[in-house]
Amino acid sequence: MELIKKISVKTVCGLPRKILGNLDKVLLMEVMGEVTGIETGKSDFKDENGETRDWTALIGQFRAQNCQTRNKYFAARCFLPAVVADHIIAQFTIGKAQGMQTLQFAILIGVKDAPDVAVGYEYYGQSLMPQENDPFAAIESKVEAAKHALPAPRAPNSPTEQDFENFGNDTPKAA
Repeated sequence: MELIKKISVKTVCGLPRKILGNLDKVLLMEVMGEVTGIETGKSDFKDENGETRDWTALIGQFRAQNCQTRNKYFAARCFLPAVVADHIIAQFTIGKAQGMQTLQFAILIGVKDAPDVAVGYEYYGQSLMPQENDPFAAIESKVEAAKHALPAPRAPNSPTEQDFENFGNDTPKAA
């Protein structure tokens, strides 16, 4: 287990395009940790257009394991792909608003071929544990309660009360 400055795809696994090679999809790393804060800033490096990019780091205690080599790394800063980081940051922010001080998470991060994307690949993630601050749990319970208050749905092509009232009549009743 190696202590490193920061956990990121590059520091734990290397360059995604090189790892992906001719494959369609590759699991890169498993990351778990406890978030205690979020830090943002601007990169010192310029991209191909000469512009600096914004970055967001999770602060806390993190462990990452390379899915290919099984090597484990520890760090107090964690930079994750946006597809994963955005969800973790949202959960942490919701938790802070509810008085929680930390957020625990565990996630698998992979890369897949994406010819329509400029870099030729995109990241994906899969949570390995339930969300601590799941906003959908409360929404789903409210929706379920509202559904139970509604009348039962009719089966397709099933007769209505008006159909029964009109049964045997040549002309239907006016509504």
